[in-house]
Amino acid sequence: MVNEAQDYTKQNDEQRRRLLALGASLAPEQWNARLPNGWTVATLFGHLGFWDRVTLAQIQRYERDGVVPVKNDFHLLNGVLAALFERLSPEQCRAWAVDAAEALDARIAALPPALVVEIIAKDGERRIHRHIHRCHHLDHVEALLHQG
Repeated sequence: MVNEAQDYTKQNDEQRRRLLALGASLAPEQWNARLPNGWTVATLFGHLGFWDRVTLAQIQRYERDGVVPVKNDFHLLNGVLAALFERLSPEQCRAWAVDAAEALDARIAALPPALVVEIIAKDGERRIHRHIHRCHHLDHVEALLHQG
């Protein structure tokens, strides 16, 4: 169990550092580059921050009330939020994503191993293994930027 914990916290840390480095390296015009789904790079950073904040709130609820998963309509929420993030500055989206990732990763790293096992069993690994979501999207951003 300890090796598993070290593995997901290490991977979360790696992807959080990647998020931070990518955000710091982007030129102003790159924030407005459009991904295949129509989102800008800035919107994608907002998206990452939002889902990390949702996950943080969910974990805090699990700690307080027990693990009872709540299903979200991801497609509906992503569409609504994309419109919101399009109105924010790239710096706001970058800061939102980085702050959310830092807060969530710290909380996950401090969770008791038994709660981690329960969350994964009842709500899936992506609540704990945040690196999966971040890596997926950061790969898309990097691919887009290497095309241009």
